[in-house]
Amino acid sequence: MGSTNWGHQRKAVAIVMTDALKKSSAYLQKIFV
Repeated sequence: MGSTNWGHQRKAVAIVMTDALKKSSAYLQKIFV
């Protein structure tokens, strides 16, 4: 396993996580507001 590949995966996971957080927070705002 190359460290560069692992860094690539971590970056991709971070992007997916932040995107999911943005979507879920927007969804929650629709419910509560």
